[in-house]
Amino acid sequence: MIIPPRKGFNWLHIANEKFKEALSRKSRISVSFQVNTGKQLGKGYFGQVFEGKFNGDLVAVKQMTTTTAQKNIIQREMNTHIELNHVNVVKLLDVDDSADNRFTHLALELCGGTLTDYCEKKLSGPKLPPDELVLYQIANGLHYIHSRNLVHRDIKPENILISMKTPVQMKFSDLSFVKKTHQDIFSQSKIRGTLQWLAPERLVFLSDPENMPADLPDATIKSDTFSSGCVFFYFLTRGTHPFGKNPVTVPANILKKTPGELVSYKQNFDIPIGKSGDCYDDLAADDVNGRILARLIEDMIQFEEKERVGLPEVIKQLAAVLYGMDKSKCQLRLVESSLGGDYIIRSHPTELILACANEKKLIFYTAENLAIPFSNWREEKEVTCLPLNFGGKRVRSLEWNIIGIQLPAGYGGQFGHNLVVWSYPECEIPFQKEISGYFNEINWNPTRPNLFAAYANDHQVVVCDSSIGDVITTIDCKSVSAVKWISEKRIAVASSWNGKINIFEMEENNLTTTRPVKEFTHRMNCRYLEWNERTKYLASGGDQGINIWSMDHDMPIYSLEFPLQEEEEEEEEKETFAWRLCTGNGEAEGGIERARKSAKNFTFVIGSMEGVFIWNPLECEQQPRRLSDDTERSPFHRTVDFLQPGALRN
Repeated sequence: MIIPPRKGFNWLHIANEKFKEALSRKSRISVSFQVNTGKQLGKGYFGQVFEGKFNGDLVAVKQMTTTTAQKNIIQREMNTHIELNHVNVVKLLDVDDSADNRFTHLALELCGGTLTDYCEKKLSGPKLPPDELVLYQIANGLHYIHSRNLVHRDIKPENILISMKTPVQMKFSDLSFVKKTHQDIFSQSKIRGTLQWLAPERLVFLSDPENMPADLPDATIKSDTFSSGCVFFYFLTRGTHPFGKNPVTVPANILKKTPGELVSYKQNFDIPIGKSGDCYDDLAADDVNGRILARLIEDMIQFEEKERVGLPEVIKQLAAVLYGMDKSKCQLRLVESSLGGDYIIRSHPTELILACANEKKLIFYTAENLAIPFSNWREEKEVTCLPLNFGGKRVRSLEWNIIGIQLPAGYGGQFGHNLVVWSYPECEIPFQKEISGYFNEINWNPTRPNLFAAYANDHQVVVCDSSIGDVITTIDCKSVSAVKWISEKRIAVASSWNGKINIFEMEENNLTTTRPVKEFTHRMNCRYLEWNERTKYLASGGDQGINIWSMDHDMPIYSLEFPLQEEEEEEEEKETFAWRLCTGNGEAEGGIERARKSAKNFTFVIGSMEGVFIWNPLECEQQPRRLSDDTERSPFHRTVDFLQPGALRN
């Protein structure tokens, strides 16, 4: 309605102007938000998905009929989706009603296709990351949804989309059935979801509708875990459901507890899952990971909810598998050495991507073929650091997180120090802090992709959460020289002043609180820490030697002493070391003890002005052996590292 004009105004003139304004506003909306109903991308329970445009960019548009019955559903999906912001959840960009008010349109991030499309070989586009990382992304996205006190209730391959941009990301979509939870429990008036992917505790009511109770019992988020376990198997086998190849018989097989396809899949391995044996070490890496993933899926699709593994444990096991992968690392290290210069350069954990940073800019390089390591790298993106006032501050540290979607860098100079986290590939900044002190090391939590630790000065370690963009706690220590996460909740902190190594533990439900739980004495100048997940041993290194520690003892399990240098050479000659981390994760009971007896898990490389040496305390002689017969003193090897079995970098 148009408010009648006051005395002395021409009401027709005012009405004309108001109508022009309204038409202009509607015209602007239609220009920024367009729907191409001739190009359907998919179809869901409550609407169809078409290609469209939003602000000139291609998007997916979910068209939902605006009826009285669906108003609450549409409103719930919009309110829920607009609050979600995660790399593994499809982004909701805008909401608009059609001109005739018959439809509500949701403008969504456009993806290349679904997990079903990929498994049915109907998808073209960028190559997917390794299978282990795909599963990690699925679990990570669902865990984020659960962390927002929501349950998805319709997890299936069709509702997991694949991004069009690289690095490729899995993204949850279709939140029509999403529901609020309280302490991981939700009420249900109806059974929602897709029959073939329902958990048994929900499916059982649909199998006997005549005896369905008037008030359905509450359910838990572990129903999502069951569905995602089935999706995991579907993806690994490229299109097979663990409970059968025939969709008609799948629901009955779920209720009969007969995952026949999973049983057949497990039989592909020589050793049945859950059995122990020394030949585990002789399996190829892909076989080891296949067995780990098969057992993980088995734990996710347990019939009883109380026996079903939770998503935090799923993420932890998948992260451990990824942590042990060495794919492509050798060639990437060669390229790093060729770029050099004033940059700190880090390889992406799974993709052919290099991040190169200095005080002025951050550059990402990509490659398509490892066969020509020095000639096929190209600059993908450049980000200027000057808007962050980093001018004159040297980059001191740079580390990808375990899934390669965040990249923190520590900058320091005469007039202050900054810690910033870049997101990839968006290159947005979810975290930026100015903190006193130097950033000599940044270490990511092995299972929580947003949590990292850094020592900001000689007497303090900061633990940061990039998801909230803040420091969540600090740990005070003297002369900090190394920081290493040794589990989801434990951090090892080394001191160069007194040679002490302190283990701090964070509380289960309060990460802002830490307490000391263990202390080791390495000797003076402890500068390096390494953790081996397979043996659960910690190694410390410095000028005077290497020690290997168990959390169950106060004294080293194994030690290697270096001969003391002359006083005038003390500052010049410093030893460095690397541990070949053979992470055989998810082993059966007794696997740790078996791993601790295997010499394969105790290979160290040591670099100094005397040369490069290999040391293995489980070998008979237990003394370092030189890699070269050359007895001449060589230039100091400042860094040594393992690239892959049998290959070294120094």
